Amino acid sequence: MQLVRRAISAGISMLFLAPSAWSSTYVQLDDLAVTQPDDWITQLIETRRQAGTPVMPVKPSHAGAEAIQRTPVFTWPMHAFTRADEQVSYRVQVRKVGETLLQIDANYLPHNWYMPLDKELLADGVYEWRVVGGLRGQPESIGQWRRFSIGPDSSFILPDIKPQDSRSWYLATAAKDHPRILPAPYLSRIQATFAGERKALWDKVRQAVMDDVAHPSALSEPSGEVITLASKSEAVMQRIEEAALVWLAEGNTQVRDRLKARVMHIAGWAGVGADKYDGSNDTAARTALWALVVGYDALYPAITQAEREQLAAVIAQRAAIIDAAISGPYRKMEHNPLDSHSAPTVIALGATAAVMSGRHPRFDHNFFNKWVTFSYALVHPYGSEDGGWGNSGGYGEEFLDNTTPFWDALAQTVDVNPYQLTQLKHYPRYRLFTAPPRVQGMARTVLSQFGDGAGNSGPGKGYYGYWLYTRMPNPISKWLAEKQPLNAAATSVSNSNVNNPAIRSLVAPVVSAAEASAIADFAPATAPTAALFPSVGVVAMHGGWDENRASVFFRSSPFGAFNHSHADQNSFVVGAPGTLGTEMLLIDSGVYDRYGSDYWKNWYRQTKAHNAITYTDPRHPATSGVGQSATIGNLPTNYDAQGRIRGFHTEPGFTITTGDAARAYDRTIIKRALRTLAYVGKNVLLVHDDLEASTPLKWEWNFHSLLAPTIESNGQVKISYQGAQLCMRQLLDGADRYDHLQTTERTMPLPNAANQFHSVWSTGSARTSQQSLILIDIGCTNPAVNVTRTAEAVSAVVGSREIQFMPNQLPRYTTAN
Repeated sequence: MQLVRRAISAGISMLFLAPSAWSSTYVQLDDLAVTQPDDWITQLIETRRQAGTPVMPVKPSHAGAEAIQRTPVFTWPMHAFTRADEQVSYRVQVRKVGETLLQIDANYLPHNWYMPLDKELLADGVYEWRVVGGLRGQPESIGQWRRFSIGPDSSFILPDIKPQDSRSWYLATAAKDHPRILPAPYLSRIQATFAGERKALWDKVRQAVMDDVAHPSALSEPSGEVITLASKSEAVMQRIEEAALVWLAEGNTQVRDRLKARVMHIAGWAGVGADKYDGSNDTAARTALWALVVGYDALYPAITQAEREQLAAVIAQRAAIIDAAISGPYRKMEHNPLDSHSAPTVIALGATAAVMSGRHPRFDHNFFNKWVTFSYALVHPYGSEDGGWGNSGGYGEEFLDNTTPFWDALAQTVDVNPYQLTQLKHYPRYRLFTAPPRVQGMARTVLSQFGDGAGNSGPGKGYYGYWLYTRMPNPISKWLAEKQPLNAAATSVSNSNVNNPAIRSLVAPVVSAAEASAIADFAPATAPTAALFPSVGVVAMHGGWDENRASVFFRSSPFGAFNHSHADQNSFVVGAPGTLGTEMLLIDSGVYDRYGSDYWKNWYRQTKAHNAITYTDPRHPATSGVGQSATIGNLPTNYDAQGRIRGFHTEPGFTITTGDAARAYDRTIIKRALRTLAYVGKNVLLVHDDLEASTPLKWEWNFHSLLAPTIESNGQVKISYQGAQLCMRQLLDGADRYDHLQTTERTMPLPNAANQFHSVWSTGSARTSQQSLILIDIGCTNPAVNVTRTAEAVSAVVGSREIQFMPNQLPRYTTAN
């Protein structure tokens, strides 16, 4: 074997080897692509995707990687309407793989979701399901079989005495006494904590209520301005929730009277937006509705029948307005539930239907069957069984705040535990990996990444761990609660539509000492530190859990650049240990000033604002930074500009993943856009790009930082912030080397927002293909990396680990010695 060695920089060498030298111990990264059935469902999804719009997600997903709860809940796309008020009829069939006996066979379903109330799949195994049907009066569409699994981890969500059908479920709910949200046995259990672990929170809330009683402020209607209306409705809802809890816990008639005054006052809001529902006031309308429901439920035993009827009529009127707006003659949310404002409203209507069942003709069996079952089927449309959230990290921060009060109410009122739905049950795991808690003694950790409102580093939300543990108790949430315990000083998420973390903690279920002891402990030293969430196309990799850690996040998502997501497929961010904790160094750049602003359109959502690949087309030399599609047609976002995680493997000390972003670019120009991240140990990150175009392009490798990068004497790029640092250098020379580096300081559109720095490595000449390999040395530890290259592949050796990168293939790697 002949080889030539040439020093590139300290700790790095390049070797040129003959092809026969490649090791035979390589394992190729598995392709995660799942072949979808070629049926009407897949065809409808693809047709709508090409137009840039989504449909109802298919759940359970055909990937079948996650076992679902034993009462399966199904959703699928609805056939397109050609006129208002068309009707659909579907049939769902379920059988065990390899068997012909149908374990579920439900006919004449009027919606594109189904929750079998009298069926539980008790036997573990792999099942398959299909949907037959369509528009009434039209030929049936026959779906192919899709798979899901039931396993030892599959939860029971139905009560011991199961409803036989939705009508018996409704009648049992309608027969319940009020209060239903906080029934007496449940209230008694949580009250026992008010003198114990929740005492500080209880004292804080109770004092606020008693101050409002002692010094009542004048009750005024908000103006019609959107921001004023939203903030006013949130403030009123907080007051009503707090007063309702204190009234029910203590029976203080002065608190009751103040609560009644507030509830009757908000019932009279008219003409200011709370009695409408549209894009300008939808969150306010939802919040005002729920405040009325909470007040009605708590006051029910203490007000007259006439007052009950008066309030029920107002609640019914506002629920009907919202029903018409998000469903209506064209069944809006059933066709496309990926509406960030109306998705939580579905759950709000479900909770309203449950709490108000039997109290007004509006809240009959039909309303209950529609919105309660839809809530359990939908959960949220931005992910699936793995617990992921795909509509921007920033908005993921608000997911719990927006929906927890409604799930809590449903859990108490209809006796079906929503927190055991697989999608919610697995959310703590997603939370652990994408927004891990601070290490003890540190002030900062990484915040949720990617999309509108994504953060860099900060303290994180101190109340989420406790919320998750009390509602979804498992080893991960138990550990998160230890790291994020109760905190009476906790404030809500900015821009949250449910602005009351104290109440959510006070009314949380109680985990008894016996229940807690039965939950296995999370072992940070041995637990996996990397995870893939395929439903949202996110990979998270960490250097550890109980230490000042490095963190790497990678996105290549089926949600594309839709809604609050950005044109950032195959982008990544990197954090490193700093003086105060983990600090983001390669950042998701920009600040979220306003949805739809010029800055949002022209920079914040663009590929060039992310650590991703762009290009300059020599045919249009004045236009650099050409990236992925952020819009389609006359739509401001693009669901079709998607990426996907092609491969993922993790083991202790090593994670490798490949994303494919080709579909997100102009497909007439970009033919291949593969990016592989290999994270070795705690400090070495290799980033390999495999690019091909139909015409010669000047390729651009973008990266962003809070402070200006510096160029070291050996040519490496160094980025530092708050004691954290990383160093970057190119590992390939010759035609594949980026020749130029340019850094630009960019001002932010919000006051007091510090400037950021946009850097671009670019090729000096145009070429149809580009292979690059970048070392990101987290902590600037100067690791030894040996690089070899032949006409077939590039190989990198870090310690005992060797990785091969080949054009148009998934990488290969050696197994651990």
